[in-house]
Amino acid sequence: MGAEALVAAKATARARLAAAITAARSAVITVLPGQDMIYQAKEAEARAWIADPAPDLANYPLLSAEIGLTAPDAHLNRTGFAGGSNS
Repeated sequence: MGAEALVAAKATARARLAAAITAARSAVITVLPGQDMIYQAKEAEARAWIADPAPDLANYPLLSAEIGLTAPDAHLNRTGFAGGSNS
């Protein structure tokens, strides 16, 4: 197999895998248009909160909107979204 054919085969395999993952996910969760982008924005906001030495919750609207839904306070929300620790 030539280099170009290998690149094409890898791209096809990735596309098939992504489609299979999407189908499997949609069988067990609600799929909403733009949902992945929202999750990415929440993660980016949580990472920014973690990096901020003196975060003001007013500057983090997605994180503040989750208080009481996914965690009782912003500290637990930020570590949940960004995969950080609770320390």
